[in-house]
Amino acid sequence: MYEAHYGFREKPFSLIPDPYFFYSGRSQKLAMSLLEYGLSDQTGFVVVVGDVGSGKTTLIRRLLKTASRDVVVGLVSNTHPDLGDLLGAIVKAFDLDLGDEGKIARYHALIDFVIDRYAHGKRCVLIIDEAHHLSTSALEEVRMLSNVNADKDFVLQLILVGQNELKATLRRPDMRQFAQRVSVFHELTPMIAQETVGYIRHRLACAGGSPDLFDAGACAAAHHYAFGIPRLINILCDLALLIGFGENRAGIDVDVILDAVTVRAASGLGVFREDPEGVTREERRRAILKEIGREEDGAKSAPLETAVGDPLIGPACASEATRHAQRRAPSTKGRRTRGAGIGHPWQGGERWKSRTDRERWAVRERSAP
Repeated sequence: MYEAHYGFREKPFSLIPDPYFFYSGRSQKLAMSLLEYGLSDQTGFVVVVGDVGSGKTTLIRRLLKTASRDVVVGLVSNTHPDLGDLLGAIVKAFDLDLGDEGKIARYHALIDFVIDRYAHGKRCVLIIDEAHHLSTSALEEVRMLSNVNADKDFVLQLILVGQNELKATLRRPDMRQFAQRVSVFHELTPMIAQETVGYIRHRLACAGGSPDLFDAGACAAAHHYAFGIPRLINILCDLALLIGFGENRAGIDVDVILDAVTVRAASGLGVFREDPEGVTREERRRAILKEIGREEDGAKSAPLETAVGDPLIGPACASEATRHAQRRAPSTKGRRTRGAGIGHPWQGGERWKSRTDRERWAVRERSAP
C-alpha cells in the first residue's frame, strides 16, 4: 500500500521470516556462528533460545540458506503436542515415506538413513524449531536418537531452537542426562539502541528504499517502545509507514512513531512499552530528542533511560558485563585490607609480584600512623 509512495520493491517490515532481511546484530551474529559450528563440526547438542519475536526462525532460515551441500538438513518446525508424534515429524523432515509404519519401524528407518548418508560422505542435521513445546518424554526421544553417534563418528547432529521455557525445562533435575549432552548454548538478547538503528536502516535498504527514511528520533523511539525486539520493531515501523503514507509524509520522525504507539494502544492489543503514569506525549518526545542530542554530541548516556552501565552494552548485556567484571576482579576474601590508602597491592586489581613485595607492604602498614 505504501511501497510505491516510499519507493520500496517490497514491504521492509514484513513479519514473515525472510533470510534476505537477516540483520547480523551482536547476539544474532554469535548465534549464527554457533549454529554454523554445529553444522560443520562434530559436537553435541546445540541449543539456542530467545524471547518471543527475537528472530529465532529467521536465524534458522538463514542457516538453511548457507548450509553446504554435504549436509542433509531435516527441519521440524511444528512441535505442538496436538500435531502428532515427534518421530513421525522427524521422519517426514528427511523426506522418508514410510506410510503407516509403526514407531519402531520409523526409528530403525531413520537410523539406517543417517548411517547410509554418512557412508556416502554426508552428515545429517536435525533442526527442531519451537522446541519449547516438546514434553520431557519427547525430549527423551530426541536424546535417544543421539545414541546413533558412536566413537568419533557423528552421523546425526541435533539443533534445538525455542523460547526461554526450553532453558527452564533443561534445568530440571530429571533432564540432566539431556543437559549434559548440550555442548553449545546461546540465548538471543534484545538489540541495543545502536543495533536497532542499524536494523531499521538495513531492512529499509534491503527493500529498495532509502536507509535514512527513519530519522534518528524515529529509530530511538522505535527502540524504546519495542524493547529492541525485532518482531515488535517490525510491527511498529510497518504501522508508522502506513501512518506516514496516509499523511503524505516524505519521511518518518519521532511524532509518527508516537502516533503509531497511540494507535496500537487504542486497539486494545498494546504490545509496546507503556509510558509511566503522568508522563505526557510531549515529555516523552522531548526526552527522546534530548537523548539523540546527547549521542550526537558524543556524550555517554544510557539509551532512553533503559540501559545500565556502559551505553554500548545496553540493558540486555549489562548484568552479564557486571558478572564478567566481578570474575576478573581479584577476591579479597580472607585478606587484610587496612592500609589500602597507602598503596595496598590489591588496590586496582594488582597482585604482589613476589613475597618480598608483600613483606615490604606489611612493614609499611605497621609503620603507618
